[in-house]
Amino acid sequence: MSGMFDKESFMQKWCNKAHEVFTDWSSLIYKGKQVFFENEFVCRCAQKHIKARISTLLMLMLFEARKYADVPFKIMSGCRCEAHNRDMGGKPLSDHLDGQISLENGKKVDMITVGVDVSIANNRFKIIQALMAVGFNRFVFYRNKNIVHVGLDTRNPSEQFIIE
Repeated sequence: MSGMFDKESFMQKWCNKAHEVFTDWSSLIYKGKQVFFENEFVCRCAQKHIKARISTLLMLMLFEARKYADVPFKIMSGCRCEAHNRDMGGKPLSDHLDGQISLENGKKVDMITVGVDVSIANNRFKIIQALMAVGFNRFVFYRNKNIVHVGLDTRNPSEQFIIE
């Protein structure tokens, strides 16, 4: 883990960005390399028509967690269109669905769930600890998938560890 993370200062600075769409992908530089790319968060269906509409707060929290853990994060799932969500066995009101989550000041912004690969055993604890350190407080673990879903969807209860 790299240093301490001041969650309170971070939230004071960035929580007003929760309902803005993140667009500055080239700013996500850590140790000289860009660590997240927009194409990691787009719908992975054949049509590729759902753009990555990620909350600025969620993206900055992921970035801070990535730096804190000091290990790579592989994004396994981001935004999904309804057809792809259905094909993946997702729930009808899945946190992955584009345009379902938030309507504030006339802007639709997703505060979606992101699936993070935790298959590398040595990194698993570091990733979970870092996600918690930056303020994620709802985790869904899937048996036999090595994925943890984290997000900021306020429709679901927080402070939970769910195993499905």
